[in-house]
Amino acid sequence: MSSALVLALVLKVTLVLAAAWALAALLRRRSAAARHDVWIAALLAAVALVALAPLLPALELPWVPAALGDARGHELAASDLSATVPNGDGPAAADPRQPISAADAQSRIATRPAPLAAESGHPLAAFAATAGRALGAASWPLVLWAAGIATVLLWCLAGHLGLRRLARIATPLDDESWRTLLAETADAAGVRRPVRLGASAAVGTPVTWGAWRPVVVLPVDAASWPLERRRAALLHELAHVARHDYLAQLAGTAACALYWFHPAAWMAVRRLRLESERACDDRVLASGASPADYAAQLLAVARGASALRTAGAAVAIGMARPSTLEGRLLAVLDESMPRRTLAPRARLAVAVAAALLIVPFAALTPVARGEVAADTVPGGKPPDVSVHPSGGGRVGVRASAPLPTGAGNSGKDWRPQATSADPSEAINESVAASPGEELFLDLETGAGVAITGWDESRVEVRGRLGGQDWRDSRVEVGRGEGGARVHLWPERRSGSQSTSHRLTIRVPRRFDVRLRSSGGDLSIDGVEGRFEGSTGGGDITLTHLRGSAHLSTGGGTVRVDDCHLEGSVKTGGGPITLSRVSGGLRGTSGSGPVVYREPAEGEGEEGETGSLEDLELDAHDGDVDLEGIDGEAPRATGRLNISRAGGDVRLGGAPDGAVIHTGGGEIVVGRSAGFVDAHTGGGDVTIGPVAGSVRAGTGAGRVEVTLID
Repeated sequence: MSSALVLALVLKVTLVLAAAWALAALLRRRSAAARHDVWIAALLAAVALVALAPLLPALELPWVPAALGDARGHELAASDLSATVPNGDGPAAADPRQPISAADAQSRIATRPAPLAAESGHPLAAFAATAGRALGAASWPLVLWAAGIATVLLWCLAGHLGLRRLARIATPLDDESWRTLLAETADAAGVRRPVRLGASAAVGTPVTWGAWRPVVVLPVDAASWPLERRRAALLHELAHVARHDYLAQLAGTAACALYWFHPAAWMAVRRLRLESERACDDRVLASGASPADYAAQLLAVARGASALRTAGAAVAIGMARPSTLEGRLLAVLDESMPRRTLAPRARLAVAVAAALLIVPFAALTPVARGEVAADTVPGGKPPDVSVHPSGGGRVGVRASAPLPTGAGNSGKDWRPQATSADPSEAINESVAASPGEELFLDLETGAGVAITGWDESRVEVRGRLGGQDWRDSRVEVGRGEGGARVHLWPERRSGSQSTSHRLTIRVPRRFDVRLRSSGGDLSIDGVEGRFEGSTGGGDITLTHLRGSAHLSTGGGTVRVDDCHLEGSVKTGGGPITLSRVSGGLRGTSGSGPVVYREPAEGEGEEGETGSLEDLELDAHDGDVDLEGIDGEAPRATGRLNISRAGGDVRLGGAPDGAVIHTGGGEIVVGRSAGFVDAHTGGGDVTIGPVAGSVRAGTGAGRVEVTLID
């Protein structure tokens, strides 16, 4: 499958899930059932995109010019001009670098078919027609994708086998009292199918699964529960059966299998589960249960809950998961929250509208333009094209026309020598630039980048290419539209490559930076301007900056120190520290903590964060330990603020207090003073000794506080 089609599919899924996030946010004051419908529609649409694309006629969208590769007009694949290295026949044999005429090159390019067009009329047919050749060439991305799908499906199969075994060994609850209660709650929930009810020591909370023959398994001590707790548990689980939540979760698992590499798919399934639980809570309350009594029953069930000790833990639907309990309890007790579901006709109308939208959306297909028009290069002239041997005996085809990034482009194509014995080669280029312009880093191979400001009116780029496949990388440093441009790309567009590149760049002190990188660390120091872009993974370090920042990394540590910035910094997983930062900069992490300190009294500007110099942050096994504080600070340091989506937080001490929030995990705070506020969605909280006041809470766990005078 071509990279353009894979990219288009991932982009479509990202847009669908992003739209679902936006719509769910707009419906935050609506019923949980409405938000659940949004998530199930989005996940079904994600699955439908893969199924519909090969079946629908393509609605073609213009893509990059086929002969100009990636619309930069500087590198052509040898196959695009049907060029081969001469081997002794014809006039070209005497000189392998002999130029071919522009007219000849233009003719060959114009008659070359678009690489995404298949004879059957749909681009995806090319994959079926050339599957054998693809397996013989660079098919590792497809193999990796298939391996991920197989892994998720095997995990799901193992879960169902575990549930089947659990149902077989569970003790049936079929005495008169249980049969009467089951019939009463099934009637209240609107369940007409026969339900098998059992008890097992392998579960710590009520669980259910199955579509046509649903099974409900209660903890083994359920027989000793008060009647109201039994009724609440059965009403909740049978609400799952009535809503067909088991089938909804299977659809979510299918989406995760197809897009196992996409974090948004897993987050969407997590939201689906959460809204499913809240929708069932709403049904229990709609049946007449008191919110306060039902919240007490939920808390009692969760207090004795433990992990499902079978392979079906991730497949079954549990009543009380500690990680989501706090939010559910707040929703149950919020009497202003609407709890009604959409009418069946309204849901059908919404489903039909969604289907009518997803069909043409799935048919959108990127196609390459098969001709190189004269206006694709500056000046309206066709490029001069020459064929010459490139490193390693391959044939490279160069278009000598300027880059289409702006008039006056003086870009220089730097390429390593194939005969060099040096494992890497140095880069040393300069580009004239004025303060207030922009540096655009387009790093397709990825690279570690360190940017610093200086007082000269030019951009200096130094660096080395490294890694096993460094000779296949190409670097171009030159003028682009609005400033300087550094382009780093692989000569081979397929197959796996291993590189380790480093760039050190100096820019005028007032300069914008825009980044697009597949991976690598980024550091910027002593510059004023706008800083935007993303890296596929790596640390981000920002020091002594002024202006605005909108930067993200797929995973890594983000450290901001002594900056005046507005905007946001994001990481898919890793800690964020904001030390001496003003301007309103926000930090968001998918799993790590966001740490900042309120300035000590009488210090810092309004809205500025305090210094974190006395903190040592150590990320370990997904949890974070903050050490270096012994609780005996010689001066006021300011209250610490630590928030994370989930995971443990351990703090050696908090001399001026702390505010700590985690979606789920243990919180430990050592010797402290002042006010300590600690909350977790589920896990133990241990604080002290503390000379001050404490506010602490947990969705499921113990709270232990040691107070001293």
